[in-house]
Amino acid sequence: MTYLILGLVVFLGVHSVRIVADGWRTRTLARVGEGTFKGVYSVLSLAGFALMVWGFGVARETPLQLWSPPTGLRHAASLLTLIAFVLLAAAYVPRNAIKARLHHPMVLGVKSWALAHLLSTGAVAHLVLFGSFLLWGVLDYIASRRRDRTLGTRYPAGTLAGTLFCSAGGNRPRTSWPMAMAGPKAGEGRPSLSAQRNARSDAGRGTCASTSLRPMSSRWPYCTPLGQVVSQLRQVRQRSRCAWVLRVGVTPSSTCLIR
Repeated sequence: MTYLILGLVVFLGVHSVRIVADGWRTRTLARVGEGTFKGVYSVLSLAGFALMVWGFGVARETPLQLWSPPTGLRHAASLLTLIAFVLLAAAYVPRNAIKARLHHPMVLGVKSWALAHLLSTGAVAHLVLFGSFLLWGVLDYIASRRRDRTLGTRYPAGTLAGTLFCSAGGNRPRTSWPMAMAGPKAGEGRPSLSAQRNARSDAGRGTCASTSLRPMSSRWPYCTPLGQVVSQLRQVRQRSRCAWVLRVGVTPSSTCLIR
């Protein structure tokens, strides 16, 4: 949890400079130059992101579950995630009505994405990660709208083509890294390594029962690391069955093919 919190402090802290010290940012940018400022900004962001990902993975090894969300909230989380993708696309598609209306769709997308994961998870690590992003999104959106009013920023009107393209691009199936790290059922924590191996072993049965050949699996090919683990586990079970057949003294059958 320490690495996760440290990564959040570095990553969100760098992205909060305009929220808490916009004047200092402007003066520093004019003094050191845009290239140097962006270089330091990028290095700190990458360092914070790496710590955040590492810390989140470590925290999920010993999950602490506070509550189990009902199924209805998971459906709501899927809808919010879809909205988040549309808002993310609206931040980059030029002249769309969503950006013309909301002004900062990316920040709203982050808020929607974080809220979706908070609704569908109840583990402490998830609450710390996505709760921090939700809080940052709220503060950043307020600061951005205040800055727009101060500077008198005007956004161009959206077009039908830009809005449709934005909606279509946001609805494409995709997977983000926090959703991937959340596991098949968010909020239930990461299963142990032995449980993962047992599940994979039971999911794919080998098509060859011989101990002299490598059992094959269409789901976990032997050429992958997971496939090798599954294959070795199957071979251990097959040797146990063969030893039982020889000890009993019955004729080997399809249960144990000896070559």
